[in-house]
Amino acid sequence: MHLKIDKLRGISPAEIRVIKKATEQAYRLGGGISVVATRTRVSTSTLCKYASISPEYDDALIPLDVAIEVDRAAGSPAILTAYAEILGFQIVAAVPTDEPEGAVTEADAHKIARKAMGLAEEIFAALEDNVIDALEKRTIIDKCHRLKRLVRDMVRRLGGA
Repeated sequence: MHLKIDKLRGISPAEIRVIKKATEQAYRLGGGISVVATRTRVSTSTLCKYASISPEYDDALIPLDVAIEVDRAAGSPAILTAYAEILGFQIVAAVPTDEPEGAVTEADAHKIARKAMGLAEEIFAALEDNVIDALEKRTIIDKCHRLKRLVRDMVRRLGGA
């Protein structure tokens, strides 16, 4: 099946692996494949094929509409970022305008603590083999940006710059 993919597609086996790893990461961020499946039009078994690195599923790449649903469930554009990077582009978060004002609450503190802990856990996991690969870097950077957005929102709500 590898030969078929290489001859018929303009996408390399390395790019296929990047997309499949990003897909698997998005499933984890979204709470697992069973949770993510409830938010898409495809079955759990089909979602498994999209993330499988088994050569028999090389041609099973996640379609754009499903990738958007999975990335929404993950709270991060993990899959779409992988696709963009393959094409030589970067995804940049839009800056929200007219955000609602509100008091800072204990829930905000818990949310920031959870995001910070998730970031720390991701860094620890990435360092287990003493090598941070491209997907791990992308995931760590994404978690940094999400934490930064939460903190920036809190600073804004507290009247800071």
